[in-house]
Amino acid sequence: MVIQWVQPMASIHAIDGKIGEVEDFIIDDTSWKVEYLIVDTGHWFPGNKVIISTQLFKDIEWGTSEVMITVTEEDVKNSPQYNPGEAIDESYEANLQHYYRKSMAEIY
Repeated sequence: MVIQWVQPMASIHAIDGKIGEVEDFIIDDTSWKVEYLIVDTGHWFPGNKVIISTQLFKDIEWGTSEVMITVTEEDVKNSPQYNPGEAIDESYEANLQHYYRKSMAEIY
């Protein structure tokens, strides 16, 4: 089970540009580890919310509230869409992890 925790917004930057703002965190309720960020892609990709795994973090700039990730804007744009009304189940997580592993393999 995961717990959502609302926090102040930070901006998310792919390797080739800004892709949105952090809207929320998803925390593992057993370990209390932040597993994912829910990102509102706003005017970059209107109408989308995506989940970014903390495994994709490249750097965090605390002073400017910016998180840099290791994939491209296009990768984020084409990632599995997050629907806040639906539970994040094992199938969705597996699909998300598979998608980003494939995307990272293409970059590197």
